[in-house]
Formats: sequence, C-alpha cells, structure tokens
Amino acid sequence: MASLYAQTPIATLLCEPRELRIAFANPAAEALLACTAPELSRTAWPALVSDASKMEESLRAALSGNRSTIELQIWNREGATVEAACDVFPARAGNDVVGVFVHIRGRAHALSDPLTGLPGRIVLEDRVEQALVTARRYRYRFAIIIADIDGFRELAERYGVGAGDWVVRVVAQRVRQVLRRSDTVVRSDTDRFVVLQPLVESVEDAVDVAHKIVFAMHAPITIDAHALDVRLSLGIAMFPTDGETRADLTAAANAALRDAKRNARGLFRVATNSAMAPAT
Repeated sequence: MASLYAQTPIATLLCEPRELRIAFANPAAEALLACTAPELSRTAWPALVSDASKMEESLRAALSGNRSTIELQIWNREGATVEAACDVFPARAGNDVVGVFVHIRGRAHALSDPLTGLPGRIVLEDRVEQALVTARRYRYRFAIIIADIDGFRELAERYGVGAGDWVVRVVAQRVRQVLRRSDTVVRSDTDRFVVLQPLVESVEDAVDVAHKIVFAMHAPITIDAHALDVRLSLGIAMFPTDGETRADLTAAANAALRDAKRNARGLFRVATNSAMAPAT
C-alpha cells in the first residue's frame, strides 16, 4: 500500500494504527523533513509538530474512517519551520482501516540556505519588517535589490547540476563580500538573490552597491577546464519612493529587474519612481 506513494512528489507519511507512530515516509517527506524514514519512526509527534494534540485528534478520527485537513507548523531536523496543510485520511485494506495516511503540503522556511550558507528567506522577511518599522518611525530610507543569474538554466543544462550549484555558491560569496556588515543577502530562489540595505541616504547609495555587485562578476567562474562568464541582472527599489510595504517594494524591484533583463546581461535598473525622483 505504502509503495504506491513511494515516487509521488507529495510528502506522504503512513502511521500505524495502535500508537500512531510513523511507519513509512516517502522520499518527498524525507526531503521536506530533513529526516530519514527510520529516524521518523522513532520520532513522537510532539517533537515534530507545533500542535501534537490537533494532529493526534485528526489521526484518531481517521481511524474511525474520517478525513480532515489541518494546518500547523512542522519542524525539520535542519531547524527549518514548515508551514503545512496536512490531509489526514484512513489507509484501507478492503473495508478495514489499517493505518492513517498524512499528505503534507507545505514549504520549509529555513533560517539558512544549506547550499550557500546565506540567511534564509524567513530571516529576510523579519529584517525587512524591522527595517519598515525603523524607517517609518525615523523617516529613514532603505533599499531592496533583487539579483538574478543570467542564463542560469542554460548553464545548468549544459554543464550539469553540480556546476550550477558551484556557480550559485561563488555568486553568493562575491555578493556578500561587497556588502556592508549591516546589509543582508539571501538566496530567495534557485538563481535569485535579494539584498536588503537597511539604511541608505539616497538611491545613489543603492546604485553604488549595484555597481560593486556587477563589477564583482567580471572575473570568470572556473569549472573544470571551463572559464564561465557569469553575469547578474539587478533591480532596485527604495522605501518609501517605490512602496511602503514589503510586497510593494518586492514588486517594484522585480519590475526593475525585468526591465534590466530585457536590455542585456549584467545590467541593473532602478524602479521607476526612484529613477524619476529628484536627487536630494
């Protein structure tokens, strides 16, 4: 029965009926929870989820033939928090309920990126919210820069996934080296980075950092015998000129990034409002 879920991309657990322990975890569940199936079998629900009583109530209801969906946080072994919606339903053999399946739909929010060592997205979100509070109170400005590796998909397809990972690590290191200690850089997606500059005098300060990032990529990245010309495109948004919320600033920086990528590789663009604003 469990073998039917072995290759599904949905993280799936099977709990045995007596003590509701995890008896099976497919590869997707092992990856999401950063834990092997044998390790999960030895893990009690209170050590795995934010609300063990809610989970156990749903599991016992499933033993009676009921199906439910619950939302809670799941903690994985790498210290990440998974905001999850769990579909809990009976596992049947004929007319008998012989266990409980749990489908986990969610994404891990890691405190750090395991590939680059950079802070994770949850750290960025927290620091942007802090920057918003400070900037509103003291009328400060701050910048968000979104950087994208040009042609990354083609690079990974040509040289392999391992080469793509190496490029991402080198890019992360070079970007981090040109930033101030007060700045934050995270990898927000496979080939995308976000930089937060919490205190800037003007858009020119953000532009200066963008120039440094672009210049840092002028040296080729060597993989085996290949010297790869890797470039970044960047989009810059400023608080409060381009938005007064995290969502608005991110949208403005993404729009500027798209404008940069339409023109050529290795360019940056400033969001429209900041680009048109008079210098102060």
